[in-house]
Amino acid sequence: MWRFLVVTTLLFGLRPASAAALELPPPRSGLPKVIVGMVEGAIQAGTYDRPLCPRREACLLDVGGAVGVRLEWRFPSLVSTGLGLDYGFFDADGLYEVGTLATLRWTTRALFMPLVRYHPLVDVGIGPALFGGNFSVDTVGAVLDLRGGVEIEITSTMAVDLALGARLLGVAPFTASNDDVERGRPFGPSVILGAHLALVLLPKPLRPRPPRYHPDQRDRGRPLR
Repeated sequence: MWRFLVVTTLLFGLRPASAAALELPPPRSGLPKVIVGMVEGAIQAGTYDRPLCPRREACLLDVGGAVGVRLEWRFPSLVSTGLGLDYGFFDADGLYEVGTLATLRWTTRALFMPLVRYHPLVDVGIGPALFGGNFSVDTVGAVLDLRGGVEIEITSTMAVDLALGARLLGVAPFTASNDDVERGRPFGPSVILGAHLALVLLPKPLRPRPPRYHPDQRDRGRPLR
């Protein structure tokens, strides 16, 4: 008799898990695409810069920095594409007070490892450029940017990007008025290396997050283990 009572108690004492308790977070494919805003800064320097730094002449592409902004569409696959505007400043070896480089780039970024807070990233950008001294325009050209790094989520709607990158800059031949030396010839890319930091702002989370509490334990305040 006591065995019957024990079995009956166990059977009626166990409750099936509710559907809500077994509900998984929504898949990334069901999340909407959003517009992402970025504020960027960089420390950069010209490495291979012969087109802008002829032998025995002043170099227009020395150590400097840059600031910029970017707007991108970010898709649930964590691929983003959009437009970026940045302005760079370089030591011009005394020929100018400052060398300046303005670019408008079409950018594409891809993030990996979507289920964690640290996302390796690859970033590519291409677009026209204006180069000159003392905030003037001496010549036009184009840039190609290649970057690699990591995006770190701070909150569900804010992240920080850390990246290292290389920029290829090609400009049309021009003559600097301060020394009458032709630069930009022979035509070829100058290489600029940089360390980049960006603040990323999202209007809503793009990574599905599982519930922290079991529905049956929420009232008791115990996290699901």
